[in-house]
Amino acid sequence: MLDIPDFVSDDLINITVADLLIPHLRVWNIGAIQNLASNIDTKHIFQTPVFESVQNDKRIWNFESNDIYSVKSG
Repeated sequence: MLDIPDFVSDDLINITVADLLIPHLRVWNIGAIQNLASNIDTKHIFQTPVFESVQNDKRIWNFESNDIYSVKSG
């Protein structure tokens, strides 16, 4: 289970997976991730494979038909 922060910094509101990768190398940006995540979350992120064919990131919320978070579905 991942650590859930009490709040999310404004700097992280719009971050995507692509922001955590080294551009054109398709590898995790270790320094950036270590600065943003707890030790246990960092461990889980580094264990996640990076695939060659990655589509554009987007945020979705599976508990709503329109994929947008609502307080009711939260």
